[in-house]
Amino acid sequence: MEFHQAMCRLAALGADSILVDVLLESGVPEVPINLAKLRAHRGPMPGSLTERAFATLTNEAAAENELRVALAIAAISGNADLIPAVREALRKADQASSMARYACIALHELGDRSEEFAQLAYLVAQTQENARWGLNALATLGARGTELLLEWLQSPSAASRTDDEAFAIRVLYAHQATRAQAVAAAVAACHRGRHFGDGLYDIAAEAGDPALRDQIFDKAFAVRSFVVTEPLCAIEGLAKFDIARAVDAIELALQSHPKIERELSRLLVCLAPDTAAEKLIKAAVMTERDSLRGAAGRALRRLDPAIVSRLLAVRMKGIVSERKIAAELAGWLPVPGVVDALAELADHDSASEVRHAALLAFERHRKEASLRALQDAFRTAGFDKRWSLLTAILNGADAYLLNDRDDPLWLGHILTDGLPAVFEQHANDVLRQRIRTNK
Repeated sequence: MEFHQAMCRLAALGADSILVDVLLESGVPEVPINLAKLRAHRGPMPGSLTERAFATLTNEAAAENELRVALAIAAISGNADLIPAVREALRKADQASSMARYACIALHELGDRSEEFAQLAYLVAQTQENARWGLNALATLGARGTELLLEWLQSPSAASRTDDEAFAIRVLYAHQATRAQAVAAAVAACHRGRHFGDGLYDIAAEAGDPALRDQIFDKAFAVRSFVVTEPLCAIEGLAKFDIARAVDAIELALQSHPKIERELSRLLVCLAPDTAAEKLIKAAVMTERDSLRGAAGRALRRLDPAIVSRLLAVRMKGIVSERKIAAELAGWLPVPGVVDALAELADHDSASEVRHAALLAFERHRKEASLRALQDAFRTAGFDKRWSLLTAILNGADAYLLNDRDDPLWLGHILTDGLPAVFEQHANDVLRQRIRTNK
């Protein structure tokens, strides 16, 4: 971990000569997969830094570990002159070996889009050990890569590798030309029922298969599920042929599947924007679960604030527990109608817990205003100042909102393509950690 962190920092600083020296001297080829992106703002490495790697790649007597280090340097170099040598290394390698994996990654990072690489990546995808690397490469190789992905999916061994199969199906589904084949493959996968991760019900639902639709319906309304995300995929599939029942399934799932409550809340907003606010507020009031109130509050930010304000105002006149939860939800919505109703609770409510909840909601509003100001300052600040501003933003904002591209606080509004990738990398690392620990 310390080695990886140090390499990431060297790449972000653009310390290319030190980066290459460390790889050559340490002999460790296992580098972070995002290293090329972190140093990309420096442009291609000059030949003087990659000449030793090139010499190794073209040396028939080079040791295997030396070749792996040379491939790691090639992968992060951004130097397209190395593509022929790397491609030759992949051609000679055992497709199931670590050499093949490193070469495949290097060609992908270097932007090789040749027919030869497509064919080699297809061979790598045939192996048990390196299938995902070959499939990842094919997914980026345009129409030819898509064609070979479909060929891989139709091979006899694909069905036995459920995770790789699901990946290929989703890539093919994203392309109009291969969508029908992806749907048919998803139907077959769902009928086999051996998946442990991606259920593919959302894609298979488009086939109109009566037996499968019955299966999707049952999975969508299941109170328990061995696979955490299966009910969500099933509900997404159900929505493709019966939106009303999908909404019913979400209402049930919000109570019985807390691990996917954020995704369910967002899906409800997408499927039923006219009634989602009422249903989310009702679920938050009826279910004794703090995390659901957070999920509902985040989702309510996507809806018409006038409607949400009106519904919360009604709940703020209910019993004590309703008023308290309504105040908690209002904390996610710093809009005028909500602020006025909160002020009434904070100043005049008879229950101390309701007044306290209202004051905490106002504190959340103040914090969001400060975060928006920090984001505005980030846009015009210099490089050094941006680091402190980004740290303040990451420490102060809700991690899920910073990660939500549909929210005004989304970090993508300030972490634009013009910035070095290290800003995005650092933000992603922090957000992943905070989301993992629910902080």
